[in-house]
Amino acid sequence: MKTAIAVLSVIFAGGLSCLAERPSGASLSQKLDSIIIPQIQFHDASINTVIQYLSAQGKLRDPDRKGVNIVLMDKENKSRIYMSVRNISLRKALISLATMADLSLEIEERRTSVMLKPKEKK
Repeated sequence: MKTAIAVLSVIFAGGLSCLAERPSGASLSQKLDSIIIPQIQFHDASINTVIQYLSAQGKLRDPDRKGVNIVLMDKENKSRIYMSVRNISLRKALISLATMADLSLEIEERRTSVMLKPKEKK
């Protein structure tokens, strides 16, 4: 059973950047950078709870209201997440989550999905 506990406490000075708009129909990469989440606060949350929250925030803050499909490809991952951040892009939030849970992040532009996968063993 994998258990990763990490603490991330970062304050991003986003100012008015959280109000930046992006053109409708932008690529997945552009969407990940332009969706700004004002605050994320988790204390000992399951990875699934955090993914559900990020997915909901992505949909809420996407001008198209489509959000991003976030898929956890490691059903055995039991990581507990500690995260406290402000004004963070969806991309940076997903990178932080992947780091804390010892996962790799893969962006699938064609499928408009973000995959959280187990890291390949060397």
